[in-house]
Formats: sequence, C-alpha cells, structure tokens
Amino acid sequence: MAAASISVDQDQFTCSICLDLLKDPCRQTFTPRPVLGRNTILADMVEKLKKAGLQAAPPAHCYAGPGDVACDFCTVIKHKAIRSCLMCLTSYCETHLQPHFVSPAFKKHKLVQATGNLLEKICSDHGKLLEFYCHTDQQCICMQCVIDTHCGHATVSAAAESAEKQNQLEATQRKFQQRVQEREKELQDLRQAVQSLTRSAQAAVEDSERIFTELICSIERRRSEVKELIRDQEKAAVSQAEGLLEQLEQEIADLRRRDAELEQLSHTEDHIHFLQKLKKAGLQAAPPAHCYTGPGDVVCDVCTGRKHKAVKSCLVCLASYCESDLILHDKLNRGKSHKLIEATGSLQEKICSQHEKLLEVYCRTDQQCICYLCTMDEHRGHDTKQLGETQKKFQQRIQEREKELQDLRQAVQSLTHSAQAAVEDSERIFAELIRSIERRRSEVKELIRDQEKAAVSEAEGLLERLEQEIADLRRRDAELEQLSHTEDHIHFLQSCESHCAPPGCGDSPNITVDPQVSFGAVRKSVSELKERLEEVCNTELHQITHSVKGVSIVHPPEPRTRAEFLQYSCELTLDPNTAHRHLCLSEVNREVSRGTAPQSYPNHPERFEVWPQVLCREALTGR
Repeated sequence: MAAASISVDQDQFTCSICLDLLKDPCRQTFTPRPVLGRNTILADMVEKLKKAGLQAAPPAHCYAGPGDVACDFCTVIKHKAIRSCLMCLTSYCETHLQPHFVSPAFKKHKLVQATGNLLEKICSDHGKLLEFYCHTDQQCICMQCVIDTHCGHATVSAAAESAEKQNQLEATQRKFQQRVQEREKELQDLRQAVQSLTRSAQAAVEDSERIFTELICSIERRRSEVKELIRDQEKAAVSQAEGLLEQLEQEIADLRRRDAELEQLSHTEDHIHFLQKLKKAGLQAAPPAHCYTGPGDVVCDVCTGRKHKAVKSCLVCLASYCESDLILHDKLNRGKSHKLIEATGSLQEKICSQHEKLLEVYCRTDQQCICYLCTMDEHRGHDTKQLGETQKKFQQRIQEREKELQDLRQAVQSLTHSAQAAVEDSERIFAELIRSIERRRSEVKELIRDQEKAAVSEAEGLLERLEQEIADLRRRDAELEQLSHTEDHIHFLQSCESHCAPPGCGDSPNITVDPQVSFGAVRKSVSELKERLEEVCNTELHQITHSVKGVSIVHPPEPRTRAEFLQYSCELTLDPNTAHRHLCLSEVNREVSRGTAPQSYPNHPERFEVWPQVLCREALTGR
C-alpha cells in the first residue's frame, strides 16, 4: 500500500524562544487543569493532511518480484507470469497470454500454473517434450525415448501415471495427517505429563516440608518432655533427700543431746539407771550440793530424824546412804561384794518384777533391761548385750548418721550436677538431631527439585523435537496438498518421488508418556520415615523415662516380707506349644503337673521332646 508523502519541517515543532523541541511547557506555569486552547502547530499539520489526503493502495502490482515467475515476452519491465505453456515452453503474463485464448493455433497448447522449470520438461537427449513415464527406469521420457533407449520398457502416458500417483499421493497424505495427529497426541500427553510432574513435585515438596516440620516439632516436644522429666525427677529426688537430710539432722541433734546426757551419766556405775534414764525426755539440772535433802534429792534410808542427802546407793542392800551412814555400811560389810553406785531413789526399778533379780542385761529386741533368768525364759534367743556396751552403740550410731548425712549431701550435689549435665547433653543431642533432620529435609527437597528439573528438561527436549517434527510433517503435508492440485503431469511425476516418501522413515520413534507421573512414592517414603522415627522416639522416650525415674538418691529397701514381694508378682501363661507330652496343663494354662500318660499334644517345632519342660508366653524381667 502506498501512503501519501507529507513534507513537515522540524522547525514547526520547535519553540520560538528557547529553540528546543516542544517537550515541556516553556515560560508558563500551569495549574493542575490548564485552560484549553487551540494548538496552531497541530492545526497546520491537520490542514496539510487534509489537503494531501490518503490515496487508496492500488491493487497488487503485476510486476515480477523475488520468487515470482517472470513473463518471457516482457522486454523492459518483467511482469509476473500467470501461466506456462508446455508446448511453447514459455511463461506468459496476463497480457501476453491472451493469444493462447484467442488464436485457434494455440487452442491445443497445454497451459499449466506458471513455473520456472520448463527446461526440466524437455528430454535432454532428444530435445523433445517429456510426455511418457517409464516404470522400468522410474523416470519421465519423450516419444523418441519410447522408440529408442526405452524400447520394450513398461511405459505409460504421463497423464495416466499422474492419475495413479495421485492415488498414492492421497494415501501418503493421509499417513502424514495421521502421523501429525499421533504426534500432536504425544505432544499433548507430554505437556500434560510435564504439568502433572510439576504439580506432583510441588506437592511432594510441600508434603515433605510439612512432614519434616511435624517431625521437628515432635522432636522439640520430646526434648521438652525429656528436660521436664529430668527436672521433675531431680526435684523429686532432691525433695526426698532434703526430707531425709532434715530427719537425719534432727536425729543427729537428738543423738548428740542424748550423747551429752550419756556423757553426764557415763561416770555413774549404775548401768540400769543409765539405760532407763535414756528413755526420759531430758535430764534435770543437779541442785546445789548441801547436806540436807531438797526437792528431787535422794534421802538416806538410815537417818531417823532429819533426813540427810544420800551420796551412794547399794545395789545389794537396795538402800541409799548419806556420808556418815555410808561409813558405817562399809565397816559392817567389809570384805563383802556390795555394789555401790551414785545415789538414786529408784532402786526398785533395778529389780526384775518377775524373778526379783537384779537387772543386769539389756535386751535389744524388746528395748528393755532384764535379769539373767529372763535370758533363759521369755527372752531366749533375743539380742541381748551387757549394759556397759550401750553407750558405745549410741556413739557409733551418731557417727553412722553423720556419715550418712555427709553422703546424702554429696549425693544431692552429685545428682544436681548430673541432672544439669543430662539436660545439657539432651539439649545438645536433640539440637544435633533437629539439624540432621533439617539437612535431610533440604536434601529431599533438593533431590525432588533436581529430578523434576532433569525430567522437565528431558521433556522439553522431546517437546521441541515433537514440535519440529509436527512442523515438518505439516509442511510436507502442505507440499503434498499443493502438489496434488498441479496440472503439470511431468512436474507432478518428477516431484512425486521426493514428496511421496511415507512418514516415519527418518522420524524419531514413538514416545511412551505416562500422563499420571508423580512423586507419590517419595511422599509415601517420607511418611513412612516419619512413622518409623516417631516409633523409635516413642520407644526410646519410654526407655529414657524408665531410666530417669530409676535415678534416686535413696533407693527403696529390698523386699523382705511376702507382701513386699507380691507387689512384683505377675500372672504367667504357659505356652502349650512348648509343653512336654508328659506335662499336663490346666484349662487356663496357669498350672502344670507331671503325669505318667503322655498328652495328645499336636506336633510343634518348639515342643520339648527330651526334658519335661514348658515355657511361658510372657517375658520375665527385673523389677
């Protein structure tokens, strides 16, 4: 299309003041909405356009262009040829073609679409028009070739062979179209597979991220549970130990107080008074020494008038004496084995109420003083000691308790340090485990993305080849379509050999595409990994809980009574598959007895055949 040429001077679009192109307002400040005015420059341009006008484009010119067949009769300017004459072997434009329509001499000339390869329709040997087709040599020949070099060959007219080839061309064209449809179907399936793979990869990444995140959260909970478990057990153990410490300190204080009393009583020779004094709540302070009895003083049993204070008591006479009467006692009983002790008013407490013998032995079993006849009677077999050894036992008990107190304090410190170390180790181990899982999460994500990228890249290469192949097939199909409408039999036959090759000879093989391709197996594996790790965590947490709860400063005493042992008892079920044939089981498989007649047990590989034994179904472990 030709357009009207308008000459416009650039000076018309320059500012008359600054001599610059009209881009920004010059020497005038505009408000947000300037006053509308007529633009004289644009008005002049419009007037010029109106005067010049736009002329309609002329129809396509008839001059020959690149790729067009030029008229052989045009001498100066070559026009485009519209027909070629197979008789004249010349191409004509519309003007020079008119004689072929008007003159009777040209009525029998064969006109075809304009073609530039007219020389290919002339026999190179004889210079004659190619009008026949030789089946033997698969080529077009002239009349002289039929008589000469191709004599005896299977020859037909070019028109007849063209009609035959036309049928083959149509069949080939259908194959090309079918091939195009197949490739388009493969292309569509491949695109769907790429989309499915992309969606599946994204879903797999999201699922793996979610599963790994849940797993990390679960491990975080386990870490908090382990830390809380350690702290609770530490708190319980320390609380228990503090209670024991308080009891020990109280007991040591009592023992020391009693030891002070023992120290005060240790100088007395009356062991019975010594032991009985231990059972009292406390010792009264001794009154100031004077000769006469006062409140709490032991009076002399010999004084008849005013009672004097007794200074000694005789365990044989069972009487207390003041200083003057004690001298008389010593003179009267000189040479006799009378036992004198510090004055005491409880002489009857030192006599056995059953045998009226002196209490000389201490029974540890019943925690009381007894006579020597009691050791052979109701206290036979009891733990008895001479009264003089009791004070040493109390002092030894104080040392033992002080040692236990020291050990308990050290155990509390050790437990506190161990709990802190266990918490730090568990925090470190759980942190390393979480970092390891995060690395695995990144590895799984990267693995999915790499596989997706590789698969998509491979698919894109196949898509590109398929698109190129489809484009080639369509181009060849268009060439076949164009060739099928030609009226030039020679050109048709010469081109048919190259165009009628069936599709698939040089094409790529068929592509098998799975439209439902997915990363479902990866998602399943990650889910199974989470389940296994959860199972391992639960199992290990149970063991950790058992181990933590087993940490105690003071362990419970070993069971001694039947009731204490029964708390560890469990019901056992005997396995009939392992019972020897001479062993008879009860109905509920809880009891077994040995019989003489063999039982009718079925054969089983776990059954005892030699030794009369039977196994339990339950496992036995320590408490």
